[in-house]
Amino acid sequence: MVGDVEVFAEYRHVVRDHVYDKCWELDLTWAEVEDLLTQGEVVEKTDVDELRIKYVTLVWHDRPLHLVYIVDHEQRVVIYRTIYRPDLAHWEPGFRVRKRT
Repeated sequence: MVGDVEVFAEYRHVVRDHVYDKCWELDLTWAEVEDLLTQGEVVEKTDVDELRIKYVTLVWHDRPLHLVYIVDHEQRVVIYRTIYRPDLAHWEPGFRVRKRT
């Protein structure tokens, strides 16, 4: 489950145009993106600063997908940044741990 979905339900949600472009490019339905929010597993959580946290979530359909979004608790907003298919050049098998160089 993504972060605390119940808390985020009360936040404003902003989807960057890039996310829609990636959905088109990856042939994703909006239902698959919603699965990343409701069923996705948080595989990275990084403090951007004291008020914002960046998340990367993973969900499997017929392929692995990562959704990157930022939660700003002061502004009470979730900003969806990108969605992509992770690859083994950057992620360990299973796509839960980023490779360190």
